[in-house]
Amino acid sequence: MTLYRLGVLTLLSSLLLLTACTTAPPQAPAGPHWQGPNLLRNPSFEALGPGGYPAEWEEREGAKADRGAAHAGEVALKVSGPTAEVYTTQNLELQPHTPYLLHGWVRARNLTAGEVRLRWAPASGGSSDTQPLRSSGDWREVWTVFTTEADGRGRVDVLWDGLNPGAEVWIDDLYLGVAPSASLEIYPQARSVRQQGGEVEVAVRLLDASGQTATEAQDAVRFSLEGPGRLLGPNPAPAQDGWAHITYRSDGGSGPVTVRAEVQGLPPVATTLQRTARGTEFGFPLGLFEDANMTHGYDEMKRWAAELKARGFDSVMLINANVAERADDDGLRATDEAGLKVYFNPGDDLNRDWWPDDVSPDPALARRIAQEMVQRLSSHPSLGGYYVADEPFLKDLPKVAPLQKAFQDADFDRPAMSVLIGRGRAELAYQQTRPDVMLLDVYPVGYANAVGDFTLTGFGYSDLDFVSYLRVLTKDKPRSVPLWLILQTHSFEDQLREPTPAEVRAQNWLAVGEGAKGIFWFIYSSQQGWNGLKDNPALYDEVSRQTRRVAALRGVLKDLFKAPDRFEVSGADVPYASSLQHRDGRHYVVVVNRDCQSARRLAVRSDEIQGRLKDLETGQVYAQGTALEYAPGDGRVFELVQ
Repeated sequence: MTLYRLGVLTLLSSLLLLTACTTAPPQAPAGPHWQGPNLLRNPSFEALGPGGYPAEWEEREGAKADRGAAHAGEVALKVSGPTAEVYTTQNLELQPHTPYLLHGWVRARNLTAGEVRLRWAPASGGSSDTQPLRSSGDWREVWTVFTTEADGRGRVDVLWDGLNPGAEVWIDDLYLGVAPSASLEIYPQARSVRQQGGEVEVAVRLLDASGQTATEAQDAVRFSLEGPGRLLGPNPAPAQDGWAHITYRSDGGSGPVTVRAEVQGLPPVATTLQRTARGTEFGFPLGLFEDANMTHGYDEMKRWAAELKARGFDSVMLINANVAERADDDGLRATDEAGLKVYFNPGDDLNRDWWPDDVSPDPALARRIAQEMVQRLSSHPSLGGYYVADEPFLKDLPKVAPLQKAFQDADFDRPAMSVLIGRGRAELAYQQTRPDVMLLDVYPVGYANAVGDFTLTGFGYSDLDFVSYLRVLTKDKPRSVPLWLILQTHSFEDQLREPTPAEVRAQNWLAVGEGAKGIFWFIYSSQQGWNGLKDNPALYDEVSRQTRRVAALRGVLKDLFKAPDRFEVSGADVPYASSLQHRDGRHYVVVVNRDCQSARRLAVRSDEIQGRLKDLETGQVYAQGTALEYAPGDGRVFELVQ
């Protein structure tokens, strides 16, 4: 397969006009917020049809009405394993462009494999799913909030998938109605998570009736812990811009722990963290993007790995690998020896086994594909993670989600992700697939852009630049989820112009200022009309210089997160001063000269935060307001000190 990543840009503007099912992550309902009638027919399964199966629901093998085991009333729907992927359903026509809440109760006995969930499936495709039930225990609430499309048509499914023999599951008291006026969402959501150095940051956001972050909310969120370990930070924690954060620290063992969060007037939400004995760091990768069709095999990868390591890179993102027919995984022996991390995309294998239209998005098939690939790849210490899909369209998400989850489940210690792109597309893809890392393409140098103009005309946007694009796409990303960026060094037809060295510098420091925890540069090899870095010494040298500079700072940068901007810059036509904050409360600011043709003397100061500015690269300390020389496109990172 040839690399055709940039071809989607010509379609992007028209695709952004398409209406998609806008889903919001789960929020629990509260009694006072339940409004209007229940729109489901026979939602508690009390009414039975002639054959004894709950009326209004499609009869399915392995499911039946069960008296005496209900959450409320007399009857619940009971499902017994073993099963494949099965669902019982009813079709509905709801109000268009309206947020709805789908809610229910589930419990299980002897459940060791498979899952049960509710989902809204709009007629046009895609779905909004509740949290899955994957373990035995007492009754548990599940819910999701979704926004209907223009026609409002769809169906509600009760879905069970891959239940083990002997498993018994009960579902009862379903509810579908207009979404509550306020709700909570917690991250991570009831699934195994990787601990970052023994600690997991738990985030809660408050949402309005449409499922969007209630940015004006200033409620305090109270957290509690069930299990060993302890919570770090103020408790209750203040919600700023709709978000509240606390950190859970493990006691070093393994097993589950549950963190709960609540706000007065709303029911609590909870997440169960499955701990491992050893924490896993995703790190702060600094590398290049490459096509396996151009660079593969042990000998070529050995040469290439040595070259990249000598230039200060520690990672590569490799697309279009062919494991089954070309054994591209053999090249990982070379990266093992060099200590170069590889984020691996078996694109040719997936194009054969998963992505064809005639292959259904079967979770069981996704698990088999992921398990076979992980079994073959995971013994390589240089394997950094799995790159599942490249710039998926919204129509692809029903396939992206189960495949990505299958890789997450098959290899607990490595991240699985997809490259996301586009306003109104990347946000939905992130929300519906929940990758371990938010990985975004950002190519800001349009074909007709003046030098230093980072308006994303190559993406079809005249109203977004590098910074505003990232802030739109990451607005609802928890700060604990790493942001990795793929940046531009190439041209492409009449859409993108090759950046200047100063524009490369500016991209690098703007990425740092926006809180990136990983930076990759597109691309190493020349093809499809663009000049790859290996054939472009000026840009290759500049990228290498910037990579070494960031590498020297990442011990600090990896623990910083984007904070509300509190600094101002003078001396610049287009000022950029981005505030970052350490988890311990220390303040940092990244200043960038966005003039990519002329040096500038820039001065930065804050009316809100007192202190002096320490340049992290030089160690020099300056008073706020001191004018310093910046080369075209260059940036600096300062720590606020006394």
